[in-house]
Amino acid sequence: MSTPENTQRQQGDQRQRLLIRESVAVDEHRKVPSAAALVDRRKILIAHVNEIAASGNAEAIIEMEKDFIQNDLEHYARADDKEMIGSLNASLLGVAAIKQQLELVDDPQKYQAIDRGYALPKNRKQGLPPCLPVCSGRQQAGG
Repeated sequence: MSTPENTQRQQGDQRQRLLIRESVAVDEHRKVPSAAALVDRRKILIAHVNEIAASGNAEAIIEMEKDFIQNDLEHYARADDKEMIGSLNASLLGVAAIKQQLELVDDPQKYQAIDRGYALPKNRKQGLPPCLPVCSGRQQAGG
């Protein structure tokens, strides 16, 4: 007779076996020269990403994000994954919107005009005009 404890133990044992098999496969994969080359390239890429992030240059960070999304889009297009392609295209639209908002925030006159236009607290989102929530850390640009 199977008790809940036995079932739970059996599931745990099966999970452990599956994880061990997966771990062995990952270890074997790392021994393949192409996998080692990929790891090396990713280390270089990560260093580049960290360098851009540390610069604090919002335009460069946004451009990097766009490049990552476009790269993923190319990979998923080859795999013909329509759902992921749609999601990535939506992400690209989001990046374009962020770039437009950044232009407004970086121009002190434009930012002040928008800020005054949404002066009432009920017209603001997290203390900002509703069209600028993604740039909350840059609200001082206009004044």
